[in-house]
Amino acid sequence: MRLSRVVTSSALLASLSIPILAQTQPSLNTIIQSDGTVKALYESQPVLTAQVWMFAENWNRITSWQTMGNGSSTFARDGQLNPGILNTSTTYANSGGGTTFTFKATPSRYVTSSSDHVNISLDESFWAGATLSDGSSSTVLNADFLSSFSARSANARTITITRPDGFKATITAPGTVRYVIQDSRYNGFGFELRFDERTGGWASGTSHTYAVTIKYSTSTTTTPDSPVVVNEGSNWVQLPQSLSVQTGSALDWRDTFAQPAGSKGWLSVNSAGKFVFQNDSSKPQRFYGANLAHYACFPSKTEATQLADNLAKMGYNTVRLHHIDYILTEGTSANSTTINPTRLDQINYLIAKLRERGIYVSIDLYSLRSPKSGEVISGVPSFNDYKALLLVSNSARQNWLSYSTNLLNSMNPYTGLRWKEDPAIAWICLVNESTPLWYTGLRYDVKLLLDNAVGGSWDPWSDAGSRAAVNLSRSTSNWMASQMRSLGVKALLSDVNAGFEKVLSVARQDYDYVDNHMYFAHPSSGFGLPLQQRATSPLRQIKEEGWFAASRIQGKPFTVTEFDGVAPNQFRAEFGLMAGAMGVVQHWDGMWRFQWADNMGRALTVGAMGLFSLTGDPLNMATERATVAMFLRGDLTNSDTPYVIGNPANVANSAIFNIHPAVQQSVLARPIAQSVVSGSSPTAYIRDGNSTTNDGSVLTDLNRLTMRVNTPCTAGLIGGEGSTLSSGCLSATFTKSRATIYLSSIDRRPLTSSRRMLLAHLTDVQNSGATFTGQERSTMTDWGHLPHLAKDGAAKVTINVANPSIMRVYRIDLTGRRVAVVPFTRASKSISFDVTTRDPNSNTATIYYEIVTTK
Repeated sequence: MRLSRVVTSSALLASLSIPILAQTQPSLNTIIQSDGTVKALYESQPVLTAQVWMFAENWNRITSWQTMGNGSSTFARDGQLNPGILNTSTTYANSGGGTTFTFKATPSRYVTSSSDHVNISLDESFWAGATLSDGSSSTVLNADFLSSFSARSANARTITITRPDGFKATITAPGTVRYVIQDSRYNGFGFELRFDERTGGWASGTSHTYAVTIKYSTSTTTTPDSPVVVNEGSNWVQLPQSLSVQTGSALDWRDTFAQPAGSKGWLSVNSAGKFVFQNDSSKPQRFYGANLAHYACFPSKTEATQLADNLAKMGYNTVRLHHIDYILTEGTSANSTTINPTRLDQINYLIAKLRERGIYVSIDLYSLRSPKSGEVISGVPSFNDYKALLLVSNSARQNWLSYSTNLLNSMNPYTGLRWKEDPAIAWICLVNESTPLWYTGLRYDVKLLLDNAVGGSWDPWSDAGSRAAVNLSRSTSNWMASQMRSLGVKALLSDVNAGFEKVLSVARQDYDYVDNHMYFAHPSSGFGLPLQQRATSPLRQIKEEGWFAASRIQGKPFTVTEFDGVAPNQFRAEFGLMAGAMGVVQHWDGMWRFQWADNMGRALTVGAMGLFSLTGDPLNMATERATVAMFLRGDLTNSDTPYVIGNPANVANSAIFNIHPAVQQSVLARPIAQSVVSGSSPTAYIRDGNSTTNDGSVLTDLNRLTMRVNTPCTAGLIGGEGSTLSSGCLSATFTKSRATIYLSSIDRRPLTSSRRMLLAHLTDVQNSGATFTGQERSTMTDWGHLPHLAKDGAAKVTINVANPSIMRVYRIDLTGRRVAVVPFTRASKSISFDVTTRDPNSNTATIYYEIVTTK
């Protein structure tokens, strides 16, 4: 038996307490996938997964599998033994409210098994606090990472796993078998039960058969997994989309930012590491907005005005103009650095319109521009090759400098300023996502140049190789920054804006601000179909955001110029609420959603939902106002002292931070940062992994997968069907469907006395005809088409108000127009009403409600 070794950073860690609250007994949906994997789903998320696992010689785990089953009558897959194949198959039989699964495994060569077994992965959120018993001994699956139990093995025929609420899973073998239970949360596997474990020699062609019966407190029948097609009907309601928000409506969130942008002088950084304006240095500034990408940055004059108005109505005070370099130089045949005057005029006018509305601009000096053949090297280098060449090639650097000089010296006739003179262009990234560790798979001649530069083989993922790579990157960034300052550029500069490997902090310490990119459910298999992504709630993956948060360097501003909860993930609305709260709790200074649109058709016209497009996704669009309220407007505050992870430059290497999961889990509770200081080893001074901020304004229950935000002017809830939650003046019982609910004061008065409030009730939104391979919805095969459909949901909402007698509640559509009066009941200091996705009058979907006073 080999048990996972746990490695943590040295840390001052106190106990982590994540209480489990009573909830309705869950009803599970158990499926068997085409490869024979068994999954019990709760709210479409796997809470128990069973499959054959094997550790061959030297504990080499089979990780490369090929599905062989058809998913209807044959459930099988082959795993690579290197050499050889392990063929596995699964059959099942339902009986008595449970299912007996028979797993069969056969190797194609003789193998010495370190461990072969039925691996039963228990989701840490669903089962935390449960007790696993074999009848004679028991183990508590502690919610507290700091009370992780030691791995234990024994022999038993039946194992029960009982949650604190009484819900139970019973796992039975035909006879007594060996099992191992261990806490594998550190390795991303939740609680791991190795059932019916065998070891030793295993002859080629000989089968091992493992039979296991799984039964739950609530009767469950296993069925073959089947495709899911989203169609209008009892569970999905048509949602008419619009990008034309009515002026003055509850969805018009234009703010009174100082206009035009730049009127308070250049943006700078104060001694506390916060953005401030040159002429208003006493007030730290935050920025929130979205990316415009590709051809969406090049509208006609009429389009530019409309686009700038739409962005302003979202409440944005910044826009990132992204992937513009290749369009700005298209049609210029002589070289790749001359600016196309027609394209320049288009983007100049857009910048002027944004500037008039108080919207600041962020740009990159390289993202997708391709040099001409032979301009920097023979042929045309790929984007990754070009970025790598910038580390070692003078011709590549001069090419970059020539384009940058041409752009930044260009005059904008609509502002009367050159780009380098315009304080509204406040941030410049030197090279987008110039993370040197990612420079792999390069052309032979490019890699040879890098080999020569590091005096050996280019290997950016080794300890020494990562240091050499970052040293080259640091030298290149500093050269670029020096060239920009010599040119007269006053905008703030940054680079290496992707990745959270700790060696990157060595370079990032030189920049004016640290920038990074954060995604939840980013596609794992490219951007085409079939599209694969995580299908779980972001609350289940919160530790990854903890890793991300630790890339901030204490004492420097931190921006996130790309973030998104990526469609079609059905829980992405939760990430919107989480991201806004995270930005405040983590003391971030700027956030840009990726993206508004990537072409002018999408930028101004309603289209079907696709990857990374707010205008085609009314669900993500709806969460933006919650983030504007919490992060930009300042409804949520946090003044907690950050927990600083020591990351001395002399010991930094390529490995991801060795952060204790309890610390990662605390990303919505405690600010985290790092410091590049002298020292001998990374040390994390973290007090606890508590899921509640010190002032109680953000409370996250990672076992129930709930979240509550409580501020005077904004309250928010994330809850599952059957749960009842309250936060400040807002409470809700989620009677149908898991949902995100938030309530914000439009007039900025406290919610209890506000005269105008916006409430959003968000379930899921997909295109009509969206198709997924299975009920887990982790693989999409067809995006579908318009119209959008919202998942039917309902909740009973109560709002505490000063004077219930003068309140009115309206359904509003996506333009902000009031479409129906909502009946409600009054108590002495509250009103209560039902929010339902389906409007019974129009049979269309409602996601917004407006609550107002009559006087």
